[in-house]
Amino acid sequence: MENLTKDVKDYVVTRLIDLVGLDSDGSDLHHHLLNEDYFIMGTHKAKTWLGNNVFEAIDLIKEYEEFNFGSVSTDLSDPEKVANMLAY
Repeated sequence: MENLTKDVKDYVVTRLIDLVGLDSDGSDLHHHLLNEDYFIMGTHKAKTWLGNNVFEAIDLIKEYEEFNFGSVSTDLSDPEKVANMLAY
């Protein structure tokens, strides 16, 4: 999972360098960095990126959504949605 975390951090830093969201309120920065564009596009690319970490990623998403929202809304059968929610 460390490699996935590093990839997301690198993506966020790149978006900051590109000045994404820097003209908004600080509390909205996360939204601009990870909700206005997809971290990964394409099923194959998402499957490749998740690799052997897919079940740990699904578990993290389930825990996060159940804790914060009371239920899971991410389609866990869609690798692209799993990858993007993990990045979020």
